[in-house]
Amino acid sequence: MLQAICNGKSRLYQRYLGHREEGEGRVSEEDEITSLIMGPLEYLPPAQVTEFWRAVVEHGCSSATLFPVGAAEHVKMNFWQRRTIEPDLFVELIWDNGERRLLLVEFKWRAPLSGDDQLHRQWREFLTAEERCDAY
Repeated sequence: MLQAICNGKSRLYQRYLGHREEGEGRVSEEDEITSLIMGPLEYLPPAQVTEFWRAVVEHGCSSATLFPVGAAEHVKMNFWQRRTIEPDLFVELIWDNGERRLLLVEFKWRAPLSGDDQLHRQWREFLTAEERCDAY
């Protein structure tokens, strides 16, 4: 998609400059961009997805490693999964020894938080008490 836009093969970007199709009231630009950027991770091998999320989560950490050594055996990318509240992405990484890391992700693109407590509510309402032990 990015290649098409950069090479003048798509006009989708005009939607974000205010162009709307007839009858189109709302554009889900934040969800489209989330899907465009993060969607390809869903199709990569677990080792590559693990390394991506390891780099994101451990960026700037000077002490202990936050992820288990090696690649996760199982990776699941859950976009817009609803459990009373709907984060943009819920990532499950599970290693062969049973260790897991759960990532609760909220993307923002030209939009404020949905209430000052949106992130706290997602943490409290989406994750179970057990999941919070392994979550970021």
